[in-house]
Amino acid sequence: MEAPLVWTAPMRSTTRVPTFMGIACLVLGNVLVAGLSACGPREPVAPKLEFTPPEQKSSEAVAATVDPASVKILDGGVELPTGFKYSESDSPRMAVAADYPSAADPNRFVGTIEITVPAPDDLEPPEDPSKPFARAPLPPLGDAAIAELRRDAAARGANTLVLRSSHRERMAWSDPVRHRRYDAFYVSSAAPEYVSVEGALLRIGLAKDGFKEIKRVTVDLGKLADDGLREVSLERGKIYWLALALHPEPVSLDPSGLIGVHVGSDTAFAFSDFDQRVDRPVRPHMSTQGIDGVWARAGAFKFNHDLFTTEKPKLAYATRASGNHFQPPVASGKADLVLYEHAVTPAEMTDAACGRCYDTATSCSKRRELSACQELIACFATIQMPLAGCNKSYEKL
Repeated sequence: MEAPLVWTAPMRSTTRVPTFMGIACLVLGNVLVAGLSACGPREPVAPKLEFTPPEQKSSEAVAATVDPASVKILDGGVELPTGFKYSESDSPRMAVAADYPSAADPNRFVGTIEITVPAPDDLEPPEDPSKPFARAPLPPLGDAAIAELRRDAAARGANTLVLRSSHRERMAWSDPVRHRRYDAFYVSSAAPEYVSVEGALLRIGLAKDGFKEIKRVTVDLGKLADDGLREVSLERGKIYWLALALHPEPVSLDPSGLIGVHVGSDTAFAFSDFDQRVDRPVRPHMSTQGIDGVWARAGAFKFNHDLFTTEKPKLAYATRASGNHFQPPVASGKADLVLYEHAVTPAEMTDAACGRCYDTATSCSKRRELSACQELIACFATIQMPLAGCNKSYEKL
């Protein structure tokens, strides 16, 4: 018997209900086994092929011509090809690294192909009759079904299929068919193309937003503890970002975690990943991604700096997975570390001061005039800002 194929585009979901025969079996008898015997043998499955055009493309590139014999069929649980990942959500979506490995010949998520096969004749009924929708094992595919699966994938420009074993449908044990879902990919064989350092920094857009580069060092990723900026001076009234941009060459990064920075002393620090701004999006599902050489080759983070103080925090580089242990990244390759600053306006400083002392002003307003409140006066004296600048902000207290 030929196996019918059902094509599903990216981000499209379908809902199935048990067949009429399956429901009838549950109703005819008080016990499922008796109900199944009363229904007789399962009806044959009529083969069919359905196609739904993609709702959202992962690339505008023209689909490649693929030889069906070259299509790889992989079991579930395997590592996805480089440049693909499932988003972290209750309804997983496929994310694709943009323009990887090259803009002319990028990887693509083609969609989901579902093949329907007859259920095994010797399938045992569930032990608990109240749970007829327990997962049942998938029967193996025959040579004819595998060949048809490869032909269908190749016709759509996919050269790799991965079984989505973790997303099988819950089918009634009495249903005459079982469904296998495969994610279909086009995995490009093109050599990776790397954006320049300046090109990657341009994508982050800090200079475009008015930030000025004040310091830059070239570092060996494997020696960040020695080569990287070890201390930065963060001045009063300024906002700071630290960017890291990979050189246009292959790099090796620790797969257990991406590069980040500990800011502060050994006992009081904040951990920041270079993922608050990244140099490229992912398609079709937008997802924040730190620098790893594939999903992004540059990123930046904003220092959690108090606008009313000048400080010189120590920096220590680590991987995300290393947590609080200051474990240096296991990496190789070159990168530029770039420190940016932007001076806030007097009006922005005043707004920040009003916000800093707002709770104190609220408390004081219930007891006396704000201009006579010593706690409020002390709050503004601490940040060296005039209370009078907030008269309008506080007039309704």
